[in-house]
Amino acid sequence: MSYLPERARAGVCGHGLSEARARLLKTMRRMRYGSIRNLAVLGGEPVFRPPPTIVRTVKFGCRSNPPRPAGPLTALAESDKVQELFSELEQMGSGTVKLIEVKDGLPFLMDIEGESGTE
Repeated sequence: MSYLPERARAGVCGHGLSEARARLLKTMRRMRYGSIRNLAVLGGEPVFRPPPTIVRTVKFGCRSNPPRPAGPLTALAESDKVQELFSELEQMGSGTVKLIEVKDGLPFLMDIEGESGTE
């Protein structure tokens, strides 16, 4: 099941994802290893204005640096890690994701700056 919030349906691209989420997945798949820094989020959707900083990690002595094989974005979007990422963006609502660490084209961890939620 693809994760697509109701308000994102208006900007849906051919993959069944919002254009912004498809762009985020394509960026992660292309970089394979690295991080996305200072990604703005508005209404649970990634925003690329201003553009986030993309840091690609290159591992020497390893042949696993090429981009993740191209395939349908819907298959990538259905992975548990991507579902968790989209869920966190939805819960966040609006703000800035300070860091999304990417390993093998998938989100690995995310740092969100803001209130801790404790009283």
